[in-house]
Amino acid sequence: GVFDERDYFLGEAALLAGSTGRLIGKFEIAEDWFDLADLAFRHTINAAPLLIRVSHARLVLRYEMRRYAHVLALLPPVIAEYQRLGMKTEFNKAKFLEGLTFKETGRADESLDCFLSLRASFGPEEPSFQSLVLTNIAEEYARRDDSENALTIYQEAYVAANASGDRMAAAQLKGSIGELYRTQGRFGEAIECLRAAIAGYSFLGMLTRVAYLRIVLAESLLAAKRDREAEWEILAALPTIQAQQMVLEGFAAIELLKVSVANKKTDRAALNQIRQELQKN
Repeated sequence: GVFDERDYFLGEAALLAGSTGRLIGKFEIAEDWFDLADLAFRHTINAAPLLIRVSHARLVLRYEMRRYAHVLALLPPVIAEYQRLGMKTEFNKAKFLEGLTFKETGRADESLDCFLSLRASFGPEEPSFQSLVLTNIAEEYARRDDSENALTIYQEAYVAANASGDRMAAAQLKGSIGELYRTQGRFGEAIECLRAAIAGYSFLGMLTRVAYLRIVLAESLLAAKRDREAEWEILAALPTIQAQQMVLEGFAAIELLKVSVANKKTDRAALNQIRQELQKN
């Protein structure tokens, strides 16, 4: 369609701008850009596949706005249209959105079924998407205390994340695997994974995530009777936790932990309390 190139590129640019607005939390601006994308695409020769992508983008925006009932009501026609048009990649991403929305609304079985149906659908050229799907499957197995399956799939997800070159996904997965090992009492493996995750997040400059994982690592080190190393991790984490106000100001466990580390008798209850508070935040 040489006659609709201008409208096509205007639509693509507006769709990209809207998605960028969504990612940075500017939801009203994102909505405006999606309206412009819709208007431009309507003037193209083959508008149907372009317009359904805009509808999909709007539903991702609604998901970010936590309007889950809206997403679940309007997503099935989008999925059906992708299937009708043979748009396999977009179909898979819409099904992934459906799985995430089921997860957020407490429909865990439907969510897991959705992710499992996607597991065999990606090609080798989609490692990032593969990693996302596998991570969600692993998280659900871990929630169900099926640690063996969770670890197997986490490892698959980590291989896919590395293949994609996505440093953040790889660090996140290493951290999740490390935390799972810690809950299983496999402290040596937990320490190795957590250190790798901390290195990844440090490279990315994600200091708050580094601080949280240092606290998790400190618990694992204490359990492994490596108290001095645990103290180093706590002392490295506390300045960021306080500077970034990662816990409530005046949180008593912080002072208890600082005093106990200074006395070389780390207060494990205070350390655990801080980890739980950081998890909530």
